[in-house]
Amino acid sequence: LHLSIRRQRQMCIRDSSGTFAFTFRAPPTPPSTVILLEAGVGDLTNRVGVACGNNNTVYAYGTTNGAGGNVGPVSITPGTTYKAAVSYDSADGIRFSLNGSNVVKLATQKPSFAEHKWLGIGTTNNGGGQPSCHIVGVRYFPQKLTDAEVSALTA
Repeated sequence: LHLSIRRQRQMCIRDSSGTFAFTFRAPPTPPSTVILLEAGVGDLTNRVGVACGNNNTVYAYGTTNGAGGNVGPVSITPGTTYKAAVSYDSADGIRFSLNGSNVVKLATQKPSFAEHKWLGIGTTNNGGGQPSCHIVGVRYFPQKLTDAEVSALTA
């Protein structure tokens, strides 16, 4: 399943802050890079997301005005189910937690979307990066959460 939502009239995703939490089962074999969830303006300039990478890892990433960075990676076991959360804020950057772990932060990436045009579950804005895994129960919160709240979402 690859779900892509582009803003038609109005989307209820806040542009300057928010939190996504979801459950996924890691791919059975290490992928190159697959996108689990990505939100942004519909191109590579301003976005935030979570991806599985090489060597059985998962990480959060962000791009602000074309400059990108990653937070993580955290090791995962193929075929195992995980809970992940990524919280973003235009003032504080990105916060990421996996399975109740301590929150890791990327303060240099402060996504702020003039207009939040795109949300992809299992795909990127250009249709690439599809995962060979299950993505379950995506939840959205319209604000940045505290470190404790982000960690609790994944416990």
